[in-house]
Amino acid sequence: MHPAEIKTELAPLIERFRTIHGCHTVILYGSMARGDFNEASDIDLIGFAESGKAFRDTEIAPLQRPVDGFVYPNEAVVGKEGDFLHLLGGRVLIEGDDHFGTRLLERVAEVHAKGPEPYPASEAKAARDWVDRKSTRL
Repeated sequence: MHPAEIKTELAPLIERFRTIHGCHTVILYGSMARGDFNEASDIDLIGFAESGKAFRDTEIAPLQRPVDGFVYPNEAVVGKEGDFLHLLGGRVLIEGDDHFGTRLLERVAEVHAKGPEPYPASEAKAARDWVDRKSTRL
């Protein structure tokens, strides 16, 4: 499905995020954003508002497929881009002039490219020691 077709199909959901939840940014992520969705796939949307509490919108009327909708305040993201790695490959559907969604997806891609922090040597040794102790009990 072409990006313009997706945006047209999702227009009622985008409007709901905008008007009911006050979202300035809406991002499509998951299989539909990646283009590998099928008949059983759901629609994954995340919206960001200036303030408020994070929540899941389960009142979204389904289109032809189920919808998972999440809304977060801006502050939920600051310095926590690693918590949003599931947005990797996402598509910004709407955003304000500050390009919040575009910047977020860029930061998520950077965190993903960097990879995980190295496991501290002392923790790695403790884990190996624990496994060694447990394996002798078998």
